[in-house]
Amino acid sequence: MTTLNNNSSSSKSKSSQIEPVAVQATLEDVAAGINRVENVLLDLTKQIIILNENISTFLNQQLPQSSNGHKTKNLVHQLDVQQTEIKRSTSIRTYHKDTSDSIGNLTLQVATLSTSVAQLVSQQQQQQLNNVIALPRPPPRIPRWDHDPYRNLNHRPPPRIISPRRDSNNSVDKGIDDVIEKFENMRLRPELLRGILNYGLDRPSSVQQRGIPLLLKGQDVIAQAKAGKEKYATYCIPILQNMELQSMRTQALIITSTNETAGHIYRLMLGLSTLMHHVECMLCISGGNIGDDVKKAQKRPHIIIGTPNRICDLVNLDAIDLSYLKMFIVDDAEHLLIQGFKEHAIELRKNFPKTTIIQTIIFSGSVNTEIMDLTTSLQMREPVRILVKKNEQNLNGVRHYYLYVAMERSDWKFEALADLLESIKNQTIIIYCNKESTMDSICYKLCERDLNAIALYGEVGSSQRDSILDKFKSGKNNILITTEVLIDIDLSVQLVIHFELPSKPEDYGKRITLVSASGSYQGVSISFVTSKVKDMSNLRAIESLYKIKMPEMPINLPEIL
Repeated sequence: MTTLNNNSSSSKSKSSQIEPVAVQATLEDVAAGINRVENVLLDLTKQIIILNENISTFLNQQLPQSSNGHKTKNLVHQLDVQQTEIKRSTSIRTYHKDTSDSIGNLTLQVATLSTSVAQLVSQQQQQQLNNVIALPRPPPRIPRWDHDPYRNLNHRPPPRIISPRRDSNNSVDKGIDDVIEKFENMRLRPELLRGILNYGLDRPSSVQQRGIPLLLKGQDVIAQAKAGKEKYATYCIPILQNMELQSMRTQALIITSTNETAGHIYRLMLGLSTLMHHVECMLCISGGNIGDDVKKAQKRPHIIIGTPNRICDLVNLDAIDLSYLKMFIVDDAEHLLIQGFKEHAIELRKNFPKTTIIQTIIFSGSVNTEIMDLTTSLQMREPVRILVKKNEQNLNGVRHYYLYVAMERSDWKFEALADLLESIKNQTIIIYCNKESTMDSICYKLCERDLNAIALYGEVGSSQRDSILDKFKSGKNNILITTEVLIDIDLSVQLVIHFELPSKPEDYGKRITLVSASGSYQGVSISFVTSKVKDMSNLRAIESLYKIKMPEMPINLPEIL
């Protein structure tokens, strides 16, 4: 028994000796583990502190001003408080070292720190959602009507024509808002503006002051204007301004009634774009080699100018690519309709891209019902009209006279014409007749008197017509006799003689177009009047329509010219 008791006492003493060592080892292991956890949490805390500081700096820079002029501090203050709490929690290492109940206090601090970190992360996420800097939202984009997926591609809104309101001169539509009186104020390309001024266009005309701003905005326009540089420049300038020179695609298509007019527009376009680089322009007229035209069209020029029949031929041969077309100009629409080119224009319109708005412009000597019907066929979008009164069109800068001839003998009228022409030699003159038989007789008799006269027939071929007009422009034949109402050539004429007055008073203004296009120089128009009642009635009708008074031709006419 004694032995057993000794053994038991010895075992108790051993256990009492071993137990404090084991407990101490356990405490050290736990403390080491907690230290590792604490280090991880401290690293995480430092990162959160740095993140908080970055957020605070960013918000101080980006938050908007409040109503009293100071930046909003609410969010920054909250972050600073949380940062202070985290820094206060970092004292856990020192705290548990100086405390006897290390494990309990350390466990409590770890739990507190974990809860604080979790709350901080949650609050930061919520604040990021609630306090995102509000950027101004763009206005809702209104879809263009041609991009509407529910739109019927075959439907076009009917044209809305703005009723013309006359200005103080009672000449041009005043309902147009933008009227710019100088080319310098139209915000054109510098090289284009220099080209305009170098070409001699110093001041825009009434039609240009209203038409060019509209065309620069992409508005469809119907304009009434006389033939000449002023009319052509009205649409040539917007074409050159809105063109994308970097894109080698056909962006503008111009159709007109005759080869001569197409040539004038082509030369004007080249003249205005002299200082602009990489502008490609193509002249496409009937009578030339179609193979050469195909090769030129396949190079995708920026601008194509020509007659409708030849352009339609190239489109049918797939030589002209219209998929990037932006502007379509119908020049001299009145004569295009007379010559039967309406179907060609409609055929061209069908080849335009369906998903792109094409700006369509019509220029005509007069705006009638047929022209308005053409706007519907060409699917124009609410075109604006720019109109000129008939009694003011083409008559600026022209002096009007009449020459009375007694008809006691049938040849006295021709003798009066011959005497007049012999007294004013070396002048550029056009003589108008109503019949080709009269034209032939006058031309033959004038040539017999060694006067350089040449006749221009209405149905002559294009090559022969070009040859006749070239002789007239060069001065080889300074007298042109014709029955055509309107001759579109790039030439200023000093004198127009109406050997026979036009049967329609409106044709009088069209006949003297070339005289009024002579710039500052005042041309002369002379009307031959006989004792016939018809002549006198036609003369009075012209005076009434254009509100002019024709005096009798002065004797010193050569001095006036």
